[in-house]
Amino acid sequence: MGTKARLAMALGLYTGQARQDVIAMGEQHITNDAEYGGEVLSWVRKKTEDKTGLELAIPVHTGLRRVINAAPSNHLTFLVTEFGAPFAVGGFGNWFRDRLQRGGSPALLVSRPAQAAATRLIDAGCDVVEAARAMPA
Repeated sequence: MGTKARLAMALGLYTGQARQDVIAMGEQHITNDAEYGGEVLSWVRKKTEDKTGLELAIPVHTGLRRVINAAPSNHLTFLVTEFGAPFAVGGFGNWFRDRLQRGGSPALLVSRPAQAAATRLIDAGCDVVEAARAMPA
């Protein structure tokens, strides 16, 4: 708790978004929404923003909020490099893979948090179609 690696994993698990999206997310994307009864991360997926522009409203789970609060970045993005700059997609992928390998998980790929998020949605009662829609394409 309180590390950038834990925050990166939590953003992937709790939002189900691809790494290109996770590295661009920041506190400014979260608002209180009475309709959802709490905080919501408003997001348009980078891969489809030019095609559909569909805005996602991702409820901010209390577990995700705890992880965000434990690792404040004081930047526009939650995840920044050691120099305080936003990650590039490839740089983040390399950094995250290195953290996974240091943790003893060499077989995991950077896309696994989003896939795990879909599994968690199914475990929570969503049907397969709903979970697939949450997955990055």
